[in-house]
Amino acid sequence: MLMKVVKPVGAMGIPGVYTNLDPGAPNELGKLGKLAWKLPKAWVKSPSLTAGQCPMMRYNRGLMMAILWDRMPYLTPLLNTEVIPLEKAPEAYKIFREGSSKKFVIDPHNTTKLAG
Repeated sequence: MLMKVVKPVGAMGIPGVYTNLDPGAPNELGKLGKLAWKLPKAWVKSPSLTAGQCPMMRYNRGLMMAILWDRMPYLTPLLNTEVIPLEKAPEAYKIFREGSSKKFVIDPHNTTKLAG
């Protein structure tokens, strides 16, 4: 999908942690830790590609504030984020430890309309 949307000589970044095997991937290549890559299209567009750990410390406060104040109503569901009050933190940590990809933002004083 990145190759379809990147402009010629554009840049693509894939943040995150990837392993060589992903049994839960949606396709066979993904299960083997591989990506399908159309080399002719890549050659014509000449994009640059970077990958690695996301530099979240650069933008985490701005992103957190945007989530807390519901400034990204179309993006927030894609982030798989739930704002919770402090009382639900133990349950959230348990869910996270069990391998859930859900992210929790703890709002200890229930200061946002998203805390439930």
